[in-house]
Amino acid sequence: MRRSALCFLSLAALAAPLSAQAFEGVVMIKGDSTDANALTNQKWYMKSTQMAITGTVPSTSPMGGGGELKILIDWSTRKMTMLVPISPEMAGRMGGMGMKGMKRVIDIPESKAGATTGVKPLGTSEMIAGHKCDDYEETGTKTPHQMCLTTELGHFTYPQTGGRGRGGGAPSWVSAIGDNGFPLKVWTPGGKVDFEATEVKPGHVPASIWVIPDGYMEMPGMGGSGGGF
Repeated sequence: MRRSALCFLSLAALAAPLSAQAFEGVVMIKGDSTDANALTNQKWYMKSTQMAITGTVPSTSPMGGGGELKILIDWSTRKMTMLVPISPEMAGRMGGMGMKGMKRVIDIPESKAGATTGVKPLGTSEMIAGHKCDDYEETGTKTPHQMCLTTELGHFTYPQTGGRGRGGGAPSWVSAIGDNGFPLKVWTPGGKVDFEATEVKPGHVPASIWVIPDGYMEMPGMGGSGGGF
C-alpha cells in the first residue's frame, strides 16, 4: 500500500492540559507545501475542551482523494475520533455504496513521554494572521525549527498522520512547544515552512461541528485504546 494511503490510517497526538481553551473560533492553517500527503484547506476549530480539525485529502490518496478528513478531540473524555473519507469505488468494494468513510476512536493517554527537545526565546516578536507572537527556536536537535508562538489561542494539540516506527509520530517541534503557546508559524532556517496560520476568526463554534454523521464504518481491526500514539 502506498504511503498516501497509510498516512490516514493512524494518528499520534500529544496529550495536553484538560483546562478549557481560552479561545473560541477557527484558525485556518497552511501545512507543508512540499509534502504531497499534507492536508489542504485546514481549519482548526476550538471551543472549551474540544477541538476539531478538518482538511481536504490529497488527490493522490486512494482512500478518497478530494474528500474531507475530520479529527475530533474531546479532552473532557480523552477521546479522539478520526473520520476518514473513502472514494465511491472503495465504498462499492466494501459493500456499502452509501458509505462516506471509516471511523476510528482512540483513547488519548494521560501523558506523552520521551520528549527530548524544548524551545528557547529569541527575544523578537512579530504579527501573523493579526495576532502578536513571540519567536522561539527549538533546542536539542540537529536541525532546529524556529517558531512564533502566541498565548492567545489556548493550548496546542497536533494530531499527526503516520504510524509507529520510522517516520511515524509527531515532528520534533510539536513536543518542543510544550505549554509555551500555539504556533502561528513554524519554519526551518532554510525557509521551509511546516505550519502557518493564514487567518484567525474568533467567534461562536456550533456544537454540530463535533457531531459524527451517519455513513461512517468502524475501521476493521483498528479499534481500541492507544493505537497510533
